[in-house]
Amino acid sequence: MTEYEKQLWENIANMAGVEKAESFISLSHIAFERNDYRESLAMCETAKDLYEAEESVEYLYQIARIWSGIAINLQELGRHRESAHSAGEAVRLLRELQSPALGELLRDQGRYWFSAGEHQSSLDCHMDAMEIPDPDRRDVGVAVDLLNIGMAEGALLFHDRAIGHLSEARRIFKKSKEITWVAVCDELLAEVYLAIPMAEELEMCARRALDFAEISDDKGRQWKLNYYLAIAKRLKEEFDESQYLLDVSRKLVLEYGQNEWKRFLTRTKTPRRHVLGKCPFMAEDEGFVLSAGCLMHNPHLR
Repeated sequence: MTEYEKQLWENIANMAGVEKAESFISLSHIAFERNDYRESLAMCETAKDLYEAEESVEYLYQIARIWSGIAINLQELGRHRESAHSAGEAVRLLRELQSPALGELLRDQGRYWFSAGEHQSSLDCHMDAMEIPDPDRRDVGVAVDLLNIGMAEGALLFHDRAIGHLSEARRIFKKSKEITWVAVCDELLAEVYLAIPMAEELEMCARRALDFAEISDDKGRQWKLNYYLAIAKRLKEEFDESQYLLDVSRKLVLEYGQNEWKRFLTRTKTPRRHVLGKCPFMAEDEGFVLSAGCLMHNPHLR
């Protein structure tokens, strides 16, 4: 415990009301920085109770800020649904205050809903955020909005809409020379084309994304994109090339590690038409399948 933290705890005993609440907020920041999210959450909740006890509209913004902190801690703890609901409390207060911070908090809530698997709620949040005028939002920010919307639509199997939004996001990122984000769009578009499936488009997007993954030496993406290319080749009945790409993917998986492989695999009971195929590298009894949402469940992008 740092000297500053010790001093805060000593001072709290002689504090009350708002002053005490602010000290607990400071303690929550300290706990968060050392990755102690449970303690940080507890400090936030105590601070919220102290502010709410004041029963004054003067402190609505501070309470909204604390709800946002609660949401962040819950997200770090993997309590995604609770995180989204907590962000919703902050959104409600910011709407009441007509705060310019509302848009960004809606985007946060959209990411939390996505992590909770509530893709329609996530989509609703991102669509609401885009409706809020923001003269300072740059083109790249608009592209990220479109990317998040496309991800949610892809997870909801709204394929045409997802392709439209992801393609527009890619165009803006390319114009802005954000090459990393262009590659992210290509990978997400490959996911959508894989789910339809559309072999030519899948091959094109996966190849573009793979080129970038190879340049950046990102083995975690290389095995997956080689797998996607293998599926594209299989759909085109180019079986020898498909097998070669599967072998490349398998070799990368073994080099990169089994845990990373499992991160992108989902235990699912999805109907066969929505399953991309049994993973050829895992034991049959493990029941792992590569599903259309395997990349969509990754940490949502800002």
